[in-house]
Amino acid sequence: MIVFEIYRNGKRLCRAGGDRLEVLTAILAWGGDSAGSVVTDDSERFSHLHFSVQGLEYSKRGTDRHPRWVRGLELEPGDRIEVRIKELVKADPPISVGPSIQEKAGRGLRPSRKGRVRIQKKGGVPRGRKS
Repeated sequence: MIVFEIYRNGKRLCRAGGDRLEVLTAILAWGGDSAGSVVTDDSERFSHLHFSVQGLEYSKRGTDRHPRWVRGLELEPGDRIEVRIKELVKADPPISVGPSIQEKAGRGLRPSRKGRVRIQKKGGVPRGRKS
């Protein structure tokens, strides 16, 4: 199976993968202004730099799973992230497993960030929009 072997500053964090995975992602995300920082009310400057490794397992029974190996790891300038793509027989177990967005919608739950993902109603019209 395909496995992402993840390192931060030379130290291995995990080997992410699984036999039933349909999707495996390593996401590096930054948030702030174009100068690299955001000014708060108290004139402090900050930005957010995060790294996550997650996947998606599809199930014919509708019980999709969303495994996570690294979740919102805070990074700083100078950190080095390395992703080695390997073909291995075994991966590390995820640190957490949650339901997929579709499964949350089926249970009437909303996505964690409003507006980030639009969930379809039965008629095919996204929530919050009029047909």
